[in-house]
Amino acid sequence: MKKLRLLHIVETLCPSGTIRSLSSVIDRTSGGVWEHRVIALQGGCFADRLTEAGASVRVLANSATNSATTKIEAIRQANLSDWDLVHLWDSSTRRIIGPLSAALKRSPYILSIRDPIAPKTWIGQRIENFVLNRAAAVVFNSPSLSAAVSNRLAGEAAARERFTVIDDVAAESPHEGRNPRGQHLRRELGIGDDVLVIGTAARITRHKDVRCLIFAGALMRLASERVRIVILGDGPECEALRRFCTLMRMDDLTVFMGSRLDAPSLIADFDVFVDCAVADGPSLGIAEAQAAGVPVVCADSPVRRAQVEFDAGRLLFRAGDPGELTRRLYQLHNDAELRRRLGQLGACKSRCRRPLAEVARDFTVLYESIAKR
Repeated sequence: MKKLRLLHIVETLCPSGTIRSLSSVIDRTSGGVWEHRVIALQGGCFADRLTEAGASVRVLANSATNSATTKIEAIRQANLSDWDLVHLWDSSTRRIIGPLSAALKRSPYILSIRDPIAPKTWIGQRIENFVLNRAAAVVFNSPSLSAAVSNRLAGEAAARERFTVIDDVAAESPHEGRNPRGQHLRRELGIGDDVLVIGTAARITRHKDVRCLIFAGALMRLASERVRIVILGDGPECEALRRFCTLMRMDDLTVFMGSRLDAPSLIADFDVFVDCAVADGPSLGIAEAQAAGVPVVCADSPVRRAQVEFDAGRLLFRAGDPGELTRRLYQLHNDAELRRRLGQLGACKSRCRRPLAEVARDFTVLYESIAKR
């Protein structure tokens, strides 16, 4: 039987929903007729896990400083035409397809889109149309994202026919037996049981708007110093976020923990999980928090509202509004029973989610169907 060769291109190897799904796909299909190679525009702590799963991994840069031209040239040298299928896993990688179009002529590609952000210019819109029309398949992780992009493609029926939805936001484990007082994280940070740990986990980019959480923390400290803001993740805006933290005089109450492979267990030790993303698809961080029974507060959007539908009135705030976020956090700060009840409701919703094995199965079925064309 002919070996099926898949090339996966990702923006970063830091922990994320994208990398979690990719790792599960490789775990499920390595060996036999499958051969996987991963090219990452930037490095991260997931590289070893992907290698152990059976993929060859190449990192083009360990920082965001390398130019786009350098990265595109490095990918071009990977002989894209030698692969049966190329999967671009991040929305941000779609900008490299135009310069790579000649190299991709002989290899069908799949594009995953995980955010609804539209191109800001006419040229950007034309590039997006070109990318979507040439793709063998376009994968969204929620129906609302598919609808948002479909609305931008009026008259492009052929492209919309190749749209498919695979909900790949799945918690890694149910975190049964979680310590409700978060002793593991508290010991690492050296903080007491009377401190409320408010955390987030995200790739630090502008649209994740983690500044809103730091601003809300600065407002909360006016009433209480018994709060810690914990930020899991790295990204291009990380240094700017640290400077903003200093400007807001929140250095002593904010902990930057970077990218961690044990992020799910650390999230399980939060007292409250916050997601401030201005526009985004379904959140892996929210799914991990719900699986662990941690109450979630997040910026209002159709996708987020669906994730916390059981008590949206208490858990949502206007995107970019630190004042409203602070009011939501005060409610939870002063009511441990409310935190416990909302955490239990989230855990019940989490049990309805599909396991990663089913997500991997959906991707492999898609790969096989395209390879047979």
